[in-house]
Amino acid sequence: MNPLILPSVRLADSTVIEPPYAHCRRKADEYIVYIIRKGIMYLKEGEREAILRPGDVFVLDPRFTHEGFKASRCEYFYIHFRHPETEPFEEDGSFREFLLRNRQDSIQSDIFSYEKCEGQSIYLPKFYHMTDYGSLIKVTELLNEAIQKNTTRLENYKIMLACKILEVFAEISRSYVSAETAAYVEEQPRSYRNIQ
Repeated sequence: MNPLILPSVRLADSTVIEPPYAHCRRKADEYIVYIIRKGIMYLKEGEREAILRPGDVFVLDPRFTHEGFKASRCEYFYIHFRHPETEPFEEDGSFREFLLRNRQDSIQSDIFSYEKCEGQSIYLPKFYHMTDYGSLIKVTELLNEAIQKNTTRLENYKIMLACKILEVFAEISRSYVSAETAAYVEEQPRSYRNIQ
């Protein structure tokens, strides 16, 4: 996703579902992000089944039909959005190295420059379990602020909502890259880790 363009956010809120309710079958014409707060959600997208638990982030792709395949109690945030420069990125073996290079380039960028780190993108993972509690708290706070902007509907509230949602996506992306970095370092020999 190009972070220099704000997403168009149609809905951002939280809800609770209780049995016997399960998600109805639908094919949305927008991206939908679920962030699970409590409980379990059983969701099927295309042929892929997902069991989502607290801390899980799941991006529903408008190219596929999705539906609940089992009723359960679940509390979650949802974000319905469109973005003109969002495209699926198929992972391959070099994706982690690409993310690590991107992180390194960002850390080495000139903080005194007016440059906006052109060419950088937000990589929102299809499925990600946020293990970093600090990031999860930050995402929760940002979503609550976004929901508040949408509730008050004061001047420019859609722009402020979009800014908060973009910040949510950036925080999820950062958390994901940090987790991938930690996994990469863990895979290296102990001598490499000691030198680092």
